[in-house]
This record gives sequence, structure tokens and C-alpha cells, in this order.
Amino acid sequence: PLPASGSASLHLRPAMAAETTMH
Repeated sequence: PLPASGSASLHLRPAMAAETTMH
């Protein structure tokens, strides 16, 4: 099971997910 807050975002858009994680 993947976290819908991290892995899912990474699968969709790694760049955007990275920024979201940083912020």
C-alpha cells in the first residue's frame, strides 16, 4: 500500500511531488 500523499504524487509528477515534499 502506497501513501496517497507521497508515492502517488511521485508516480503522477515527480517534480511537483518533490516540491510539495520540500514545502
